[in-house]
Amino acid sequence: LKPYFGTGRYFVSNKRKSNPCRSKFISKRRSVYTGVTRNSVNYQTLLVINKKKTYAGSFPEELDAARCFDFYSLLLRQRSAITNFSYTAEEIQLMVDRFVMNNGIFEVSPQT
Repeated sequence: LKPYFGTGRYFVSNKRKSNPCRSKFISKRRSVYTGVTRNSVNYQTLLVINKKKTYAGSFPEELDAARCFDFYSLLLRQRSAITNFSYTAEEIQLMVDRFVMNNGIFEVSPQT
């Protein structure tokens, strides 16, 4: 990350879903964000690790769940990660620092 600090360049760029729905039926659980589904009143984050779905968290806001997916995707796949948003090196470093300060629990920052 260090070579990217202060440059303002994006370390990773977002990669959106190519086709949100191929069928005529649109599920109420579906989200516009990758890795996010609706579960009753909350949105949950799911990642595929070693060909198995892994639950990462549940959030009241869809954007928070999408940021959680991005964080874990960056941890697992680094530069080749599929993300919902673009991030600079500074933003990624802040997310990692917050994760470490919370004893390995992802929490969305108050400013997001």
